[in-house]
Amino acid sequence: MSLTSSGSIPALTSSFQNLSLASPQAPRRVPLLAQVLPDPLFALVVSWLPNKHLDQILRLYPDAFSSATSRNLLGRRANDLASLAIKELFKNWNVRQTFPQHLQGFLTTKKTRVTSLNLNNLELANPDTISVLRQFPNVSSLSLAHTQIISPTHFRQILGCYPNLQNLNLTGCEDLPAEAISEIPLWCPHLRELHLSSCRQLTDQILGMIVTTCQELRSLVVQNCERLTDQAIIQIALHCPRLEILNLSHTNTLSDLFLNEDSFEVQCTHLRQLDLAGCRYLSTMTATTLLQHCPNLEWLKLGKTIQHLSPGVIEAIALYCKNLRYLDLTGCQDLSDVRIQEIVQRNCHLRTLILENCLYMSCETLPIIAKYGHELQSINLNGWFVLTDQALRELAAGCPNLREVLLMQCPSITEAGIIALATGCPHIETIYVQATEKLPKEAIVRLQKRFPKIINGN
Repeated sequence: MSLTSSGSIPALTSSFQNLSLASPQAPRRVPLLAQVLPDPLFALVVSWLPNKHLDQILRLYPDAFSSATSRNLLGRRANDLASLAIKELFKNWNVRQTFPQHLQGFLTTKKTRVTSLNLNNLELANPDTISVLRQFPNVSSLSLAHTQIISPTHFRQILGCYPNLQNLNLTGCEDLPAEAISEIPLWCPHLRELHLSSCRQLTDQILGMIVTTCQELRSLVVQNCERLTDQAIIQIALHCPRLEILNLSHTNTLSDLFLNEDSFEVQCTHLRQLDLAGCRYLSTMTATTLLQHCPNLEWLKLGKTIQHLSPGVIEAIALYCKNLRYLDLTGCQDLSDVRIQEIVQRNCHLRTLILENCLYMSCETLPIIAKYGHELQSINLNGWFVLTDQALRELAAGCPNLREVLLMQCPSITEAGIIALATGCPHIETIYVQATEKLPKEAIVRLQKRFPKIINGN
C-alpha cells in the first residue's frame, strides 16, 4: 500500500493518538515526524488530529512542529497549536515565569501564518504575557471568552498586538470595565464580528461608539447585556448598514422607551439573523418595527420573549418575513391556525420550525404546516397536548424532507403515530420522544429496537 493512500492515513493517525506521555523514552524511540513523513503526508496527518492529540504530539515533537510551521505545512492547524501552546504557557506562568521546555522551539519560531487564537478561560492578569501575544502579529481572530483581564491598560495592550483584528470574542467577560470595552473601537476599527455577551458594563453610549466606528461589522452578539436599552437598537440600525447577524437575546431592558418610526429610516437590508429570545419586556411596537425594517431575514428567534407574544407580532412575521429558513416561537400562547398558515405559506423555504410549549395550538395546526411546509427538515413540537397520531401521519405525508422531530411531553400520541412518522419520512434521522401514559416505556423500547438509529427516548 502506498504511504499516501487513503487507508494509511487513519492507521497513522491512530498510532499517533495512542502515543503516551508516560514513558520518558518515547521522544527517543520515535523519530521526528517532519523527518519521517513527506511534507504533504505530515500536513494531512496533522489535519486529522483533534486538539488533545495535537497537544500531546507537540510535547513529543516541538522541533518538528516549529519546522513545519515555518514551512507552512500546518495550514489552519497552526492556529490550534499556537492556542494550545499559549494556554499551556499561561497556566504555568506564575510558577515558572519562563517557557516550558517543550514550547520553547515552537513559540520562538517566526509564526507569520498564525491567524486565529483561542485563549478562552485563561487568566491574563500578568502584563508580561503581552510579550508572548506579540509574537503573532497577523492574528485576525481572537477569542478571550470567560477570560480574566486585570485592567483597561492591559486590555489595551492586548488589542494593540493585533492591528488587523476582524473577529473579537469577549463572551462572559463579566468584570471587564467599561473603560476597557470603550477601547475596542480605538484599536479595532475594522472588526467584522464582535461578541460581548454578558459584559455587564456595556452601555448604550459605549455600544454607540463601537458601531459608529466599526462600520464593517457583519455580526454583533450582545446577549444578556443588562444595561442596554432601545437606544442601542437605534444606534445599531443607523450605523451598521452591513450587519448580517444581530443577537440581543435576554436583554430584558429592551422596551419601546426611545423607539419611534423616525429612528428607523435606514433599512437593515443585509440583516439575515435576528435573535430576540428571552427579551421579556420587548413591546409589540419594537418587535414589529424591527421586522418591518429587516425584509431579508432568514433566521428569527422570538422564543420565550414574553409569555403572550401579541397577535400584532405574529401578524408582523407573516406580513414582513418572506425568506425565513429558521423560526423559533417557543412558548408563544397567541398563535392561531390562520397566522401559522400565513407564516408557513409565505416562507416556503422554511427548514426549521420551533413551536415548543405553544400550549393553545389546535388539532388543525399540524395539517396546515404539513400542507405548506414541504421543505421542513426539523420541527419541535415538545409540549403539544393536542398532538395526535393522525396529525403525525399528515406531517409525514406533507414534509418528506424531515430529518429531526421533537415530540417530548406530548401525552396524546401513541406508538402507532411514531411508527407512521419513522416509516413515512425517508430522510428521518432522529425522533425524540418521552414516556407518557399512552406511550409507555415498553413501547419506546420496542420502537428503539425497530428503529435503533432513529428513536431517542427515555
